[in-house]
Amino acid sequence: MAGPDIFRASHQITSIAAGTADQLNFSLPAGTWRLVAAKLLPSTTSAAHATNYTTIDIRNGATNLAVTALTTASVALTKGTERAFTITALYAEFVGGTNYYSINKTDAAAGAVMDCTFYLEFVKIHA
Repeated sequence: MAGPDIFRASHQITSIAAGTADQLNFSLPAGTWRLVAAKLLPSTTSAAHATNYTTIDIRNGATNLAVTALTTASVALTKGTERAFTITALYAEFVGGTNYYSINKTDAAAGAVMDCTFYLEFVKIHA
């Protein structure tokens, strides 16, 4: 019995400035895919802050698939320390060639810089 088809992607995103919202779009190979794991590895340290923070999420269109606050009142991002995303839509599917996934950055107040590498893993769904 063959194992599942797995697609792994990594995206190095450097220096999207604090106070700058952005959306980065990426495509998948042909087929139907499900996001099963996502993490980021910061290249710089961002201090925790109650009002100046950045939220990063991964979406399939309007569907939020994973969300992690980059900088919050209680959690800093530390250079070289991985941070896992919480997958919030476990069964959301992407159709390669039709859908795309996006990494979105939104800021509260001044926000924080986004300077990190994202690692994502998708499993192919067979009918």
